[in-house]
Amino acid sequence: MGGYVGWIMVIAVMALPIVIGLTRETGHFRRVTRADRAMRELATAPGWELHDRSAGRWSGYLYHFPLVDGLPARVLHGSYEGHEVTVARLQRLEQRRGLHWLSVSFRLPRRYPMLRLERSWSAAHTGLPVPGNALYVPVASDVNAVAGPMESARLPQRLLALGAPAVSLGGDEILFLYHPMPDVPDLPALVARLAALLPDVLGASELLREDPAAPEDAS
Repeated sequence: MGGYVGWIMVIAVMALPIVIGLTRETGHFRRVTRADRAMRELATAPGWELHDRSAGRWSGYLYHFPLVDGLPARVLHGSYEGHEVTVARLQRLEQRRGLHWLSVSFRLPRRYPMLRLERSWSAAHTGLPVPGNALYVPVASDVNAVAGPMESARLPQRLLALGAPAVSLGGDEILFLYHPMPDVPDLPALVARLAALLPDVLGASELLREDPAAPEDAS
């Protein structure tokens, strides 16, 4: 009897990683399904358009995160408060768990100095060290100039409340990139809450200009 119980325990221990893996796979599949459903629902709103067959033609994310090895599986274009908005689900061709990203980008009325808030997974793409348990690593021409304003605006905490995406501001566009795929029960609300962060992110970026009155060099 003891030997029988022992074998059951051994089998249970060996099967545990498989059970955990299947549970994670199921949860990830559900998040992808919810994101696709949310994109289809928003596409029914005036001014929004969903692209499936032509999704692969959009490559705007590569300007911000060129080392992300995913391709657009679904792309949604629209507008919010005067900003052109692009929402995309990226998917790696190799089918394994967790290889999806959600991208939300806003076109800006003019160009801004580069400012990035890297997560550990995005920093790893470029070999950027992540100190301690830091949630974000700011990257800019003068990190000290933007650190104070971002903390005063509680940007890290507000981003964390929105799922903690990596952030890239460059040229006339800002892009929020989620990995792994987040749970998106309400896409319009997510777009609105990300848009609410723009004044503080753009304000911090403005401090990077050598001459605040001069336009950024477009080169």
